[in-house]
Amino acid sequence: MSEETTEMSSDEDSTVETPSNEATPVEKTESAKSASIPRKSWRKQCYFSQPGAPVIDYKDTKLLQRFLTERGKIVPNRLSTVSIQKQRDLANAVKRARAIALLPYVKR
Repeated sequence: MSEETTEMSSDEDSTVETPSNEATPVEKTESAKSASIPRKSWRKQCYFSQPGAPVIDYKDTKLLQRFLTERGKIVPNRLSTVSIQKQRDLANAVKRARAIALLPYVKR
């Protein structure tokens, strides 16, 4: 009898599934599938770095207003597609133009 009980217990042990941390094959194929899709990675060129681009000048209010919102805030470079260095120059030019009253601080 003891042999029978041990055989039963060994059969039960083999059918019990243990949880594993590995992903199922279906999940692996889905993640591999999404990773193999080529992404288009393109960035717009900086407006001021192109040939024939205007120079950032605090006296050119028409150019500076292009980079201001309706309320008078400076548009961030991720939206205006201006490089980091040119964005700093642009911000300084806007601040100078505001200081000498060429541009308003706030639009009403």
